[in-house]
Amino acid sequence: MRRLICSVLCVLGLAGGARAAVLLDQPLLLPGDGRASYVGGSTNFVTYDSITLAQTAEINQVSWIGGFFDTGNSANNPPPFNATAWQFLVAEDAGGAPGALLDSASIAFADASASYLQQATLAGQPIDLYLFTATLVDPLLIVGGATQWFSVVAQGPSTNPLFAWMSGSGGDSVSIQFGPGNPLNLTRDRALRLEGSEVPEPPVLMLLTAALLLGAWRFRAGRAT
Repeated sequence: MRRLICSVLCVLGLAGGARAAVLLDQPLLLPGDGRASYVGGSTNFVTYDSITLAQTAEINQVSWIGGFFDTGNSANNPPPFNATAWQFLVAEDAGGAPGALLDSASIAFADASASYLQQATLAGQPIDLYLFTATLVDPLLIVGGATQWFSVVAQGPSTNPLFAWMSGSGGDSVSIQFGPGNPLNLTRDRALRLEGSEVPEPPVLMLLTAALLLGAWRFRAGRAT
């Protein structure tokens, strides 16, 4: 019986892990826009992107594109990095806007890789764009078949420079920025890539378990005759 249980667990693990793949890909869109998603000092902006995955999945790698921008001193642009941590948020949809928080993860700023891409223009000022990639020790769970909201937020020690999350394409062209005043509804995706493993739905798990149990019963019955 112990061997049977181990076999069931192994098969179920393979069923989920074998599907590790790119689950969402919204490449950089230029010319585009950058939206602040930064908390530090007196700055408190959080930008969410509306996403829908075909199947429930665990996300263990997140990639996004953006850069730092000084809104208080244009002569400082493009500025050096100004953050100590990254936060990733998953929220439910509440009437076309982010609702209750469903899952979250945080990492040190240095734990995400940063690859320089190019220089672009934001609000008439230069901005250095980077591809950031983070591997999550604790995956984020995103439920399939339903609209949810995903956010990448830089956390820093001071008000400026802040992080601007650049626009992307290939999704539903819906994102939203929260900050001082009313939420700002945006008609563009954010540059975002999600990778992970699809989670088998409960009926699939039940079928796999039943098949293993039936196979084991037939094997033992055959040996008894």
